[in-house]
Amino acid sequence: MKSRGAITRLIAAVIVVAPALSFSLSGHDGRRDVSLFMAGKGMGGGGGGMGMSTKTKGKKNKGKNKKGSGSPKQAPFDAAASLLRMESIYDKICKDAFKQEESENDSFDSITTEYVVTARSLSSSAPAGLSDWVPVSQIVLVRPISEDERGSEHAKETIRAAVSEYCRESYFAATLSAPIFRRIPANDVQYAAEPLDAFHRYVYDDVIEGKSATGTSGGKGEEAMSKAEARKVLDLDEGATDAKDIKSAYRKKTFSLHPDRFVGVERTEEEKIQTAKDFSNVKIAYEVLSSGVRDASSGGKSWYESLGGKQRMEFLGPIDLLPISAAKKTLEGIGCRSAIVGLDPDLAMAFVARNQAAAK
Repeated sequence: MKSRGAITRLIAAVIVVAPALSFSLSGHDGRRDVSLFMAGKGMGGGGGGMGMSTKTKGKKNKGKNKKGSGSPKQAPFDAAASLLRMESIYDKICKDAFKQEESENDSFDSITTEYVVTARSLSSSAPAGLSDWVPVSQIVLVRPISEDERGSEHAKETIRAAVSEYCRESYFAATLSAPIFRRIPANDVQYAAEPLDAFHRYVYDDVIEGKSATGTSGGKGEEAMSKAEARKVLDLDEGATDAKDIKSAYRKKTFSLHPDRFVGVERTEEEKIQTAKDFSNVKIAYEVLSSGVRDASSGGKSWYESLGGKQRMEFLGPIDLLPISAAKKTLEGIGCRSAIVGLDPDLAMAFVARNQAAAK
């Protein structure tokens, strides 16, 4: 089983939380090692992903443009090279933040926070595995103290700008971690984000580690239950979707399997274990049918968004992306530094697989 540190390539497996500084020091254990995948694989498709120059035969251009040639064409944006370049910047930002936290100086002028970026597509042509949020990248932001207060409108606008600026890198990172993203255009992808510590507490610990912060089911120790399986557990008809019928079936099942009904009843140890398992499956089935991924398309919360319940307040999405130029201007105006890296493919594919199972 992977530890928390397996999400990001940790230099030191430590979460540092302070009143004026909240960040997880990222490094090299699980964050996407993009160098082997990106070398020579620019978005332009020409194989010169690292922006290498090539010699051409013929006479040198002495500075005179041919008639009607105009200004030279701008090279297509190379998301692969950008993501690769960002990796060292990301590490430096986190190292600097760690040094600042370790110093004896209690006066900070900036705060460093990491965010997990998720992606999905509600397009009718999108595969089921992308119908709910999938973690695809991680962004680090260094903001002036005056721009702190993570849940404030200023903070929301900052992360919105950062996700907008790096949407091309996030999409490329998504196609590396979960190749299923290649089946949909970049313009059909929606993005969301939340602080890394909140992601750990309400998503990663619950779904991957199986340690729920809110008492909900659905950890790694349990197989993902499909909607068809959930209906069988609750004795519902195939294709049943009515919320009242689902709730009624759930109540009947929990009543018949509740531990209080077996007080004073002699049973074998095997029977006790089976009843407890059936009772747990009923709860999981109800969660699958009442907050499943298909609810997202009908205006309800997705399964991913339902994790953590009301305690989870810092999830921001779907994000209305800004034009990239406007996003850059926003971050520069705040005086914000930022960088982006990809995530472990195993993490992304765990959510893709769950979405596929829940959609059946």
